[in-house]
Amino acid sequence: MYFIPAGQAVDEQLLSLGYTSKDLDYIILSHLDGDHAGRLQLVKEANNILVSSEELEASKGWSRAIRYNSKQWEGINLQPFEFIDSGIGPMKRSFDSLKYGSLQLIWSPGHSRGLTSLMVKNDYEDYVLLVADTRYATKSWEKLIIPGISVNKKQAYQSLKWVKEMTRQPNCIAALASHDPDVKPHTITL
Repeated sequence: MYFIPAGQAVDEQLLSLGYTSKDLDYIILSHLDGDHAGRLQLVKEANNILVSSEELEASKGWSRAIRYNSKQWEGINLQPFEFIDSGIGPMKRSFDSLKYGSLQLIWSPGHSRGLTSLMVKNDYEDYVLLVADTRYATKSWEKLIIPGISVNKKQAYQSLKWVKEMTRQPNCIAALASHDPDVKPHTITL
């Protein structure tokens, strides 16, 4: 169980901005670990809740664990998507969620089998990377420190190396990891 201060739960944050989960077109789950899929019930009315087929398959057979506690998404319509050979990402596989390249879901396994990073692009090919738990903080990809919890260390290293390479490109506006203590809430304009 995770402690979330009053006003900080995802549904409360949405309400403070004048939205509810029904207003969300997509929720994209990077993976199904408890700290990423927990409290999914609070946004279950979103129009589409996506998770990679690889991650959903890897979660089968687990119960009551920090990794893959299926009670957290019980009764929620998770919509699996398939990565395809695209030449994008560390494994050269991605899913073009909006069909015109502006939101690529990128297979970046290692920490988990179906870990998904996101690349959000504008019309000028500038992008923001949301790398989830490919690694926990900026210093991790700068120093190539793989996650302590990894199902495949070789893939984790390959994913981390790709993140490092992508962050050095001139059109990378920002790269954000899920657990980076140095990242404060802010707005990114593409």
